[in-house]
Amino acid sequence: MLRQTLRSSKAVVFGRSGFISLSSRDYSTSKEYDYIIVGAGSAGCVLANRLSVDNSKNVLLLEAGPSDRDRWDSFLMKMPAAVPLNLANDRYNWNYATEPQ
Repeated sequence: MLRQTLRSSKAVVFGRSGFISLSSRDYSTSKEYDYIIVGAGSAGCVLANRLSVDNSKNVLLLEAGPSDRDRWDSFLMKMPAAVPLNLANDRYNWNYATEPQ
């Protein structure tokens, strides 16, 4: 199950040289990690950062979602003025809905 999840995920790997963002095609699932953190929200990123201070540990931080590499509209994710456009796009907002209160 984890191997399948790793194949279809995007990952951020923390280590000796800071962090790098990878899509599933960029890394091997045969590598072993000391810690695997699922979710790159506020807590997940802080936890991964704290754990990666020890250079002898390998930390894998997984975040759901497709890779934006080689997409014509990937610049929208880096542009603060495009936040309303991204929130209206089901590719990024995961079609979250709430009930009126």
